[in-house]
Formats: sequence, C-alpha cells, structure tokens
Amino acid sequence: CLGACALGPIVTENGSYHNYMTPGKLRKLIETLSSQKTEDNQDVKAQ
Repeated sequence: CLGACALGPIVTENGSYHNYMTPGKLRKLIETLSSQKTEDNQDVKAQ
C-alpha cells in the first residue's frame, strides 16, 4: 500500500510518486527514465 488512493492509479520510482497514471503517461515516464539512465551511463564512461 502506498497510502495514496486519491492519487491513483499511481507508480513510484526511487521514492517519487507519479500520480493519475495512464498507459500513455507510463510509456512517457519509462522513456524519460531510460534516456536519463543512458545519459548517466555515458557520463560515467566518459570520465
């Protein structure tokens, strides 16, 4: 239980709540997080 029924459907990611989730919003969130992860990995490799 996330204790946030009024905000549902809800997804959490690293402690952040993403509320009123729809399939489209979830796809966008996954794309954003994937691109951030790729950028972070490239930064580590460049150092």
